[in-house]
Amino acid sequence: MRFIEYLFFKYYNWQVKVGNGCIASFGAICFMTFCIMFYCLDILMFMSYFIGKITIPKYILLVMFLSVLIILYFSLVYHGKNMQIVESHGSVSTSVSEVCRLQGCGAKLDKYFHFNHCF
Repeated sequence: MRFIEYLFFKYYNWQVKVGNGCIASFGAICFMTFCIMFYCLDILMFMSYFIGKITIPKYILLVMFLSVLIILYFSLVYHGKNMQIVESHGSVSTSVSEVCRLQGCGAKLDKYFHFNHCF
């Protein structure tokens, strides 16, 4: 569970850095759910390579997606657990240099596009 909390913290922090602070908890949960579903589908595809064609109805995948989303929500966000996770992982460096590097890259691209639109 500690690893999932750490991933939640990293995705939460990333959502806050890109400006989605008001929906950071839900965005982190959705991204984690998407990744988990991606891994599950990858395992199913790998199994179908060896076993043969595996057919799964679409509603089963939807139920799996929603159940993972609900489980992650109740285990990480419900009753303010998200703030406890952020406070407990607050001592972990959030790599401000990455944000500065991305902002610098954005500024360079902005100058490039502005220069090209002048002519």
